[in-house]
Amino acid sequence: MLSDEALQEIEDHVYILIVSQQKEHRRMLAAAKARVHELELEINRLVDAIAHIGFSEALKERLRSAETERTMLVAKQYLKKPTSISVQKTEIMQRIRVKLPSPPP
Repeated sequence: MLSDEALQEIEDHVYILIVSQQKEHRRMLAAAKARVHELELEINRLVDAIAHIGFSEALKERLRSAETERTMLVAKQYLKKPTSISVQKTEIMQRIRVKLPSPPP
């Protein structure tokens, strides 16, 4: 059986890992939001170009590509929601404790 100190060390490492994952998620989310904004600006410019100079296959393809990328990024943002640290940490520690042998009587 692990000592209380060893369990606390495991719990601390679990917490650090979860916080790290959540920071990475926030960083990726911010980057995706920035890219979506860039794509929306590009889409607006492409639509303006089509309205101003007329339709072309090159503009059509660039517009379709930008819209597809924007749709994919927006969908990914809503699919990956991190769970709360306390829930994950508690659940993981319970799983660890269940797998540990019972103390001798």
